[in-house]
Amino acid sequence: MYRTQAVNEDGSRPDLVAETPDGRQVLAIEAKFWAGLTDARPNSYLDRLPAGRLLLFVGPERRKQLLWDEVLRRVKQSIDPLPGEPWACRTGGRTVAIVGWSELL
Repeated sequence: MYRTQAVNEDGSRPDLVAETPDGRQVLAIEAKFWAGLTDARPNSYLDRLPAGRLLLFVGPERRKQLLWDEVLRRVKQSIDPLPGEPWACRTGGRTVAIVGWSELL
């Protein structure tokens, strides 16, 4: 099931989540335009995802590098780059990635 603006127990609210029938989040998507990240992002979203799952940020092409730098700076666990994937990494057994709006669409 997919839900928009799904409020987590800690009050964080990803823009779109995919959940299993028992309510576990397996994908979180955060759509960004020009607003900054809140204090909860990305860590509260990562904490809700089981290992092996994806947190995806989507933003304007012109902001992609700045947003990615901010996401990486805020991740509280160690970051493992993915070879050949400049816009994705692994952290705490989960994948964090960013795509531009034009790439997504």
